[in-house]
Amino acid sequence: LDGDGRAEIAAVTTPHLGGTLRVYRRQGGELVEIAALTGFSNHLYGSSELGLATTMAIAGRLHLLVPDATRRRLRIVALKGDRLVETGSCALSAPVTGAVRPVSPSVVSVELLAGQQLIDLDACGSGASAAQ
Repeated sequence: LDGDGRAEIAAVTTPHLGGTLRVYRRQGGELVEIAALTGFSNHLYGSSELGLATTMAIAGRLHLLVPDATRRRLRIVALKGDRLVETGSCALSAPVTGAVRPVSPSVVSVELLAGQQLIDLDACGSGASAAQ
């Protein structure tokens, strides 16, 4: 996630209770948490869909795209050093209920309660509304 060649694992813990995005790295035989940021949900209670988040290269760096706790914003997060930094977010027309999938280098498809929405990440920046 940070481009240093070492593998990291990202997970949202307690996604139904104001979830925390955590990043782990293997150290010897253990997984060690190296960064965390609150306010995420990558799961809809009762659903078997597990693809409510994805990774995507933006400006040559890998980012995590994860819905906020309300699932009404898609947060764009990067691992910088040993901390998670939100680099932008995209407003959504309805809550995320399904997969977030890359479509092109700057566009993702997001399944919402109101149907599918294409998000132009270049238009999101630091909180701008996403294009339909």
